[in-house]
Amino acid sequence: MAERAAKAKEKKDLKQIFKNLKSEFKKIVWLDRPAWFRRVVVVILTAVVIAVIIALLDIVIKYGVNLLVAL
Repeated sequence: MAERAAKAKEKKDLKQIFKNLKSEFKKIVWLDRPAWFRRVVVVILTAVVIAVIIALLDIVIKYGVNLLVAL
């Protein structure tokens, strides 16, 4: 009997969690399409710039190591 009560309480708690989750999602202010697009472009450009910086550092370090090994 206690097991049934525990399961019923757990089910009720789970139901309440999803109810709260639904109400929280309603509070979210979603970006409009132009703002979303601008942010995506910024993220992609930032990733490209960081990739180029890492590639340049890699080339410089590789050149330095090859120079030291050749000594």
